[in-house]
Amino acid sequence: VLRPSGELLLASRLLAEAAASQRGVLLAHEFAALCAVHGMRLEEHLRFVEPPPYLSERVARIAAYERWRDERLESGHDPNEDAASSLDWWYAEACLACLHHCPLEHYSAHAASQRHREAYRGLGGLRLRPGVLRPIPAGPSKHALSSGAQGTTGVSEAATFWEVSGLPHRRVLVLGEADFSFSLKLAQRQSQDSTGGSSLVATSFLGEHDVEEPEVSISNGEAVWHHRRTLNAFGGNLLKNLSALTSMGVQVFHSVDATNLQGTLLNHDLHDDFDVIVFPFPQASPCSDARNATLVRDFLRNMHRVLRRPNNGEPGSTVTSAAAASELASASPLTSSAALPVVQLMLLESQYAAWDVECLAAEVGLVLVAWMPLPSDLYSVRFLAGRAWDPKGAALFVFKLVQWPSG
Repeated sequence: VLRPSGELLLASRLLAEAAASQRGVLLAHEFAALCAVHGMRLEEHLRFVEPPPYLSERVARIAAYERWRDERLESGHDPNEDAASSLDWWYAEACLACLHHCPLEHYSAHAASQRHREAYRGLGGLRLRPGVLRPIPAGPSKHALSSGAQGTTGVSEAATFWEVSGLPHRRVLVLGEADFSFSLKLAQRQSQDSTGGSSLVATSFLGEHDVEEPEVSISNGEAVWHHRRTLNAFGGNLLKNLSALTSMGVQVFHSVDATNLQGTLLNHDLHDDFDVIVFPFPQASPCSDARNATLVRDFLRNMHRVLRRPNNGEPGSTVTSAAAASELASASPLTSSAALPVVQLMLLESQYAAWDVECLAAEVGLVLVAWMPLPSDLYSVRFLAGRAWDPKGAALFVFKLVQWPSG
């Protein structure tokens, strides 16, 4: 906004209003209202400009936090501020009291800050809405096993991975592929273990490889994080893997958004719904910010649109039949009958708690039933920029859908 030099006082007032707002910015209608309060008109002295991308992203993110707070919390229920520092207000890397990105490891210090206390006081205190879950975020070795999930420790072999995952014997959707090496390994394993060949659909978020798009630049030996429209060639590995998958009859689709499966996958000619969805290493940002947890959250709220519905899968209904309940209670829940749909994530173990994965899964009816360290020799794990990396500290997390989500 440009003003004549004599209007600096008003500009300072507007900036103060913006700083006091939880967004940190003023939207156009809010700005117009403030001008009216101060006796000013929106005329030729004012010029609105398109906000920079980072500011638009921030406004959108805080608007999402506001929606999450409305979904999860009720205000006006703790006027004495007894629960101001409760972990109940932390969700998916955000403090919903302050509408502020907050990594889990910083939450204790944040919750003790004056900023947090003032925001909490301004809401009249908070409480969880009835039925809203808030499991204590913890790593799988500390919490997942204690809640009944099966885990394995130590060095894991690829054969153990296939046994725990159960993927060779199920119809599988793979999301977020880079060079499609994981899908190729799975297709080969399915062909070995099944007389019917592979039962697999492999997808990538990025578009089909375009030779006109430059490959990633390298700085100090490290791949530079950048935005691509299409897949990297990965030194020829991409086309080689895609050719092998096609020869095995595997359906391959590009530009499939895990947060919008209905709009980007179901418009293709799929042969059937899926028993299992696998999402290896979901990542929307190279650093610790809310985009990664938001990606997982939005994916989990879309996954049921392509999963096979047991017991007709009515929204909100419990999908555990007697056989399925027995499956959950069995010593080997993944080797028994395929009564329950399955979602599997590959993550660093630290990301499980940091991204609030257990809470995000629980609120859509998913229960963690198994996890295991990821074998380093399973497949070629790559950044989208092209560089391979060793998934040390990574694990497979296996969830079963016990209640069909609404919506």
